[in-house]
Amino acid sequence: MSSNREKGKKKPKKPKKPKKPKKGKKGKKGEQRESMTTWVETQPAGVALRSWQSAASSSDGSRLIVCAKGQRLHTSIDGGANWTERQPEGNTNKNWQSVASSADGLKLIACVQPGRIWTSVDGGANWTERRPDGDANWNWNSVA
Repeated sequence: MSSNREKGKKKPKKPKKPKKPKKGKKGKKGEQRESMTTWVETQPAGVALRSWQSAASSSDGSRLIVCAKGQRLHTSIDGGANWTERQPEGNTNKNWQSVASSADGLKLIACVQPGRIWTSVDGGANWTERRPDGDANWNWNSVA
């Protein structure tokens, strides 16, 4: 029998396949221990079973704002450990649709359907109604 290889030469090696990254070990409630991603359920006290519409946070995650459809706005300054109800004066149980926050968490914007846009420059302590020209309670869906 003859061989295509010359005597003394080795057969070339096949290139190695890249290794797949290892999957993280599962901990409780889906947390990935290796990546240190941890989820903690938190919500304002006494407001269970709300229809949460939107949430926003400051860039470091310490300041949060959430809104609930047919309910109220809530803010937190400690990453969700404690919550404060925040409402534009005279407004209660509105159909809040969306909220957004600046990087420092002090400038907030929220919208109501049907209704207006509201802004705050002090983390939600005080609110100003914003009425674009010609606005007559539009159905606002989102703010950014």
